[in-house]
Amino acid sequence: MNNIQDYWTSLNEHYIAHALRLGKNRLVVSAVICSQNKVLVVRRSKEDTYPGLWEFPGGGVDDVNGESVVQACRRESLEETGIDLPLFPSGEILVHPTRTALRVVLRFDLDGLPQISLSDEHDEARFLDLDEAKLTQVEGVIIHDSMRPENQGVMNLLFGNSMGNDS
Repeated sequence: MNNIQDYWTSLNEHYIAHALRLGKNRLVVSAVICSQNKVLVVRRSKEDTYPGLWEFPGGGVDDVNGESVVQACRRESLEETGIDLPLFPSGEILVHPTRTALRVVLRFDLDGLPQISLSDEHDEARFLDLDEAKLTQVEGVIIHDSMRPENQGVMNLLFGNSMGNDS
C-alpha cells in the first residue's frame, strides 16, 4: 500500500503546486464513481446552488486540516451519497482550472451498485451509461443536457474510451 499511497501523496503535492502556478488558492474535487459500465450522477436540489443540475459528487478540499484530493473525494462521496469509496482511486480523469479553483476529477471503481443515501444537497441519483444520460429525462429535462459542459466532457471521456476495467 505504501507505493500507491506515496503515488497519490506526490500527485496531491503536484496539484497544489499547479493550482498556485495558475493563481488558484484552492482545490475542488469530483468523484466519478463507476460500477457495471455505469457512472453515478447526482442532481442538485432545488434549495442548493445550481439547482437541478446533474453532476458528480464532490466539493472543496479542506486544506486547512491537510486533507488530500483523495480524502476529499472520499469524504464528499460519503457526505453526499453515503457511499464509502475505496482508499485510493482507479485513476485521474481530468484536472482543469475553474473560475476560482483547480478541479481534480478522480475515478473510483466499485464491485457492485451500492445503496445510495443522499444528503440535502442532492435530490436524486442514478447510475447511467452515456446513452442513458443522453436519453433519460427527469421532470422533462434530459440529464446530459443539464450537466455543466466540463461534466458532459467527463461523461464523453469515460464512455468514448469505454469504461475500462468494468465487465
